[in-house]
Amino acid sequence: MRARSADLPVKIWKASAACPTAMPLPSSVWQPLLRASALSALGETVELSGLSVLISEVVAPKHADQSDIARRALMAASIRMPDREACAGQLATAVERAKDVKTKITLLEIVAAVAGKKALATIGTAAKSDDAELQDAGSRLLGSWTTEDAAPVLLDVAKSPKG
Repeated sequence: MRARSADLPVKIWKASAACPTAMPLPSSVWQPLLRASALSALGETVELSGLSVLISEVVAPKHADQSDIARRALMAASIRMPDREACAGQLATAVERAKDVKTKITLLEIVAAVAGKKALATIGTAAKSDDAELQDAGSRLLGSWTTEDAAPVLLDVAKSPKG
């Protein structure tokens, strides 16, 4: 059985305790592992009221090497939220506030995975954006929408002067 990343710091600690003559790991090794484990665990356990912690880590990561882990944790947390509309609302607000296009697209991909009316409206707005990259991402995400309620939004995007 393969160890999960959340178990890794515990395994390292147990291994060092079992072999006290072994050289202890420097903090530059275990701290990133601990942060990664914490983010992953948060993605599996956080409630809607704490989702902003993960959103913040995706929008403005404190450690650049952890941005992909934060994105995966936010995705995991978002798709398991019982109130998908409220979750999509928080993500939509983050999309609006995000400064760079890459972050907006990352958040839009998570919004699309959440689905629902708010998510569909958020992606439709991105597809009609002035920014070509956002238009492209919005159109791509609308095109892969799995329910027929995306059809009117796609038609609206196609009719818009920016679409």
